[in-house]
Amino acid sequence: MKHRGDATSLGRLETVGAWLRIWTPPKGVPVPPVPKRKLLAGALVAAAILAALASWAVPTIEHGKDVGAAKRRREEAARVRAERARLAADQRPHSFTAPATLTRGLSPTAAQGALVNELERQITLDARDRASRRLLDGPILRTACAHADIGSERRLTAILARYSCTAITGSNRSIRGAPFVTGYPFVATIRFKPRTLVWCKQNPRPGEQAGGGSISVKLSYSCAGPLRDVQ
Repeated sequence: MKHRGDATSLGRLETVGAWLRIWTPPKGVPVPPVPKRKLLAGALVAAAILAALASWAVPTIEHGKDVGAAKRRREEAARVRAERARLAADQRPHSFTAPATLTRGLSPTAAQGALVNELERQITLDARDRASRRLLDGPILRTACAHADIGSERRLTAILARYSCTAITGSNRSIRGAPFVTGYPFVATIRFKPRTLVWCKQNPRPGEQAGGGSISVKLSYSCAGPLRDVQ
């Protein structure tokens, strides 16, 4: 409290405390009335300042969000392009023409078997090369190919055949005794008369649990034929 002669008055903090009823002044000391008009005017000024700040800050914040979202979209688009390019390179067709001596003098059935064996050998070489470049995890033990019976192409069985192949990295027996192998999938086509082998490494489409953001690239028709649509 301030003392001026015989008069006793409250300081500013004491006055505010009395107005807020968080402090009780001494008996007999007058408390000046609350300056409602001044407070109202101050509140209006403060509200105007806050409104002005909000009118500047909100658009700035929203712009920042838009810039951030656009950046994330660009980054995601770049990631998708890079992954598609990687898959396309990983799945590009490889080809080999077997020498005529491989099938010379053999029956059609035996000649086809010799070409399948050569296909398995070529895929093994390809997979081992990829493993040496750390594109696959080795070791690559061997390759096994099975004929893929495609109903729409049965009339072409004397001309070509499609194969599902596995570059095997490990094998054991399941509980029921059936062989179980692990490895990398390939799809191939053999054209018998020209003895051409064409194969592609396969990257199966992620399952339903992978979500809508999964990326896949269709196999080349030259190696997969109709199988390119069911990989």
